[in-house]
Amino acid sequence: MLNPARHALSLIRRRRAEFIAVNAAFFGLFAATMTVTLRNPEIQPGILDMISGAAARVVSLYALVVPLLLLGAIYEAFEIIYLVRYFV
Repeated sequence: MLNPARHALSLIRRRRAEFIAVNAAFFGLFAATMTVTLRNPEIQPGILDMISGAAARVVSLYALVVPLLLLGAIYEAFEIIYLVRYFV
């Protein structure tokens, strides 16, 4: 059986176009938000206040789920989402 790193790399090789598209979209949005924040530094305290609390829980939830989805563990990822939303 393949170890998790080799399995992840094989998924990336099989889905190369989708992997590139998702990464381009993510890093494009990241660059755009960094540019907006650099040009308007007065919005940064408001953004930090906005992401504290409930939004931080959502971000941490998806930080747990995304690696599982990349490894092909779709059932486990949705199970974590259900459990966290049920108990939080």
